[in-house]
Amino acid sequence: MANDFYKTGKYYVDHSTFGGLIYLSDFNTEHKGTITKRSSTIATRILSDWSFDKQCARDKELSSKQY
Repeated sequence: MANDFYKTGKYYVDHSTFGGLIYLSDFNTEHKGTITKRSSTIATRILSDWSFDKQCARDKELSSKQY
């Protein structure tokens, strides 16, 4: 029996972004949550978290230019 070994790169944690919250219901594939016209609640939360990260990056950039 041959052994296959896969090497992956090192994982570096980026603490400069929020990343969002994970709920137990995110793993339940039958959980629909509230019905929205545009997208799922999970997708909406992901986009909201990305928007928060972008706003924090803008704030950090502006604060570094002031000093």
